[in-house]
Amino acid sequence: MDDEDSPPPNPLAGVVFDPDTSRYVTTDTYAETHTGTKDDDAIAQAMVVYLLYRVEKGWGNLRSFQALSVWMGKEPKDNDDDDDFPLENLWKQDMESWITTKQLGKTTMAHPDNWDQFPRFYYEWGGIWARRSNSMRSKLHELSEQACIQMAKHLSDDYSILAAQFLDYALRDKEDFGNDDMKGLADSLYQSALKEVDNFPKTAFDDLFNG
Repeated sequence: MDDEDSPPPNPLAGVVFDPDTSRYVTTDTYAETHTGTKDDDAIAQAMVVYLLYRVEKGWGNLRSFQALSVWMGKEPKDNDDDDDFPLENLWKQDMESWITTKQLGKTTMAHPDNWDQFPRFYYEWGGIWARRSNSMRSKLHELSEQACIQMAKHLSDDYSILAAQFLDYALRDKEDFGNDDMKGLADSLYQSALKEVDNFPKTAFDDLFNG
């Protein structure tokens, strides 16, 4: 077991984009020195980063989906003050191919309802809402996970480090981590976001662990 005083694993630090597969992958050199690190660990971490950024920005569901580079619906309103997102869609060729072969619908990536389970970390695992299924939402989930990594790699490393702390805390103490803990965590993040500081992750970390 890891030393409780050691920093938690940071899978995103070892992730690179493979142009041959058009996917973000964990490098062999990182995996060799971080036993147990897999691509799924980086995906989970990136999804937490995505939610952290959403809290900081005060985004509702629609705007948070519009921030993903694979979103194909209406653009954010002109008065949106975020110039960073969405980034370049690195999966456009995959999407076009899947639409041609009817693995993805022309409007699947344009309707916010199709992301229903994504920001909930696939809370409802069954049927078409599962992380991976035979439905078109499975392709949406796959691409959205990749877009989250793209976003996380674009942002400051502070977001990834804070996300790693959250995951480590929740998994290490999973038997004792309940609804009250989740509510306290959410309330603390919300109060940190209201401060509108230059470095939200650092402020959120200080508020959570030093408050």
